[in-house]
Amino acid sequence: MRMQAAPLLVLLAPLILTDLLSAQAGAPAMSRPVGLQVRLDAPATDSTHGVTRMPPGWHVTMGPGALLYDSLHSASGRFSVESEIFVFPNSKEEDYGIVLGLAGDSWTGFLARPDGWAGVVRHENGAVVPVVDWAAVDSVPRAGGAGPVRAVLRVDAESDSIRFHVNGGLVASLPRATAAVDGMFGLRVGRGINAHVSRLDLIRHLAPAAGE
Repeated sequence: MRMQAAPLLVLLAPLILTDLLSAQAGAPAMSRPVGLQVRLDAPATDSTHGVTRMPPGWHVTMGPGALLYDSLHSASGRFSVESEIFVFPNSKEEDYGIVLGLAGDSWTGFLARPDGWAGVVRHENGAVVPVVDWAAVDSVPRAGGAGPVRAVLRVDAESDSIRFHVNGGLVASLPRATAAVDGMFGLRVGRGINAHVSRLDLIRHLAPAAGE
């Protein structure tokens, strides 16, 4: 697992904010990431949405909500998926987070919101089934200040369980059979969310787990 050192995080947020302000001031937009697919919830009615390559990571500004994924990337067995996301204060109070088990119109989402709430949902062929009900979570950052808030979302899939964390705080621990997580993975960025995704990491667990 790759974790950022605290001093680097203090420096990173202002740098990302500076990059965003430069882009808004008319700096040339960087290219859309190669291989990244953007599946919109609804047709876009303006040009304010988009995903651009802005190292470290991608900058995402959504009109309608969307799923972002690369069909070449999938996870199965014992694994972790972790993403570091900076959400800017002009975002709407919509969902953002990690998508797992993506196949057709079906997917499992570990999602947070700028109001400090988090939950786990399963989208199954147009129907939405709550897996973990939305609730306020202390470790989920609340937007509203002058700068972006940082959320590190992590899903640990073990042979018999799935654990969901935000900024190191446990949101839920469930039996593995509770939610489908094997398959393609990616990101969920809801309607009106303005965010910078600095990391999306897949960690495969090769060493035997306890009890194996």
